[in-house]
Amino acid sequence: MVLKKNLLSNIYILIIASLISCQPTNSPKKNAVSDIDTLVNEPGRLLPKKLRYIPFGIIVQHDPNPCYPELENGQYVWKHNTTVRANKDMQIIEYGSFVYTKKGWYHRVTNDTKFFDEHYGTKNGQLKKDSVYIDPLSFRYGETAYAGDAMWYYIAVDASGNKYKGIGPIETEGISIEQLNNLKGIKSFSKTKSAFNWIGYGEIGNYSLSGTLKLNNGTYTIQNDSLISTNIVFDMSSIESKQEGLADHLKNADFFDASLYPTAQFVLNNRVVIQNTMIIKGNLTIKGITRELSIPIKHKLFNDCRIFEGTASFNRTLFNIKYNSKDFFSNLGDQAIKNNIDIYFKIVALN
Repeated sequence: MVLKKNLLSNIYILIIASLISCQPTNSPKKNAVSDIDTLVNEPGRLLPKKLRYIPFGIIVQHDPNPCYPELENGQYVWKHNTTVRANKDMQIIEYGSFVYTKKGWYHRVTNDTKFFDEHYGTKNGQLKKDSVYIDPLSFRYGETAYAGDAMWYYIAVDASGNKYKGIGPIETEGISIEQLNNLKGIKSFSKTKSAFNWIGYGEIGNYSLSGTLKLNNGTYTIQNDSLISTNIVFDMSSIESKQEGLADHLKNADFFDASLYPTAQFVLNNRVVIQNTMIIKGNLTIKGITRELSIPIKHKLFNDCRIFEGTASFNRTLFNIKYNSKDFFSNLGDQAIKNNIDIYFKIVALN
């Protein structure tokens, strides 16, 4: 009887010991702060409470971003446009902006559906799936040039009443692009004195169409009288032509889709001088597609200006512009358009 009792006691002790041995030896201390606690409590790291837990369904973009101020009529203007595109049919019920402060996001302004209609050209805030809506004058104004980060937000509902959001942060800087470039030793091209003339050709006869394009902004760097960098940004919404209706056609999705891709860009990679002609090579970006392009240019000094002249020729189909190209469509007859587009340019820069 005593033996049996001792045996049961020993079994009990073994069970208790095994349970103790299974307890984790690296249990966290009661007052320890985990990484996730640190992240959650970090100011400004979270979206404002108003926007949390709402799924994304709207793409918001600002152009340009960052945005630099221009002085006009005694006040500073940060000029940019804002586009929105929904991934399904829905209706805007509210939009506005937050600004970032030392204490986090501050709710600056709230706008309603009617206000959205006035600025984005919609009716009752209705967004069609994958359609682009643009506010071309989404400007900021100020008496002084000061930097700040803002975030535009959009809240919409679908036919079932489900909410979706879109956000678009934008950096507005406290110095002009010219001041920034001067600090970096970069000089600007003149938007008013520079000229760009484009021409497209029909496949049959001598048929051609022409027009103009404006510079959004452009910069260059010269060292030892040699061009070492160039960045040219075109304003695709500025396309014009004397032929009625042509400019609007070129701005739509068949061609340059200017509402979705408001700018095109050329960035210098390399240059080679052959006698009096310079061959520059760089990356041309149109509709978000980048291709390498070589351009022969002539460079001369006139009074206090540097002038760059030449002709850039590019194949539009390489940028997914296939409208009436015989490479992609048959039986076009006299409606066929050649793939190459020429741009004759005269770019003027204050020396």
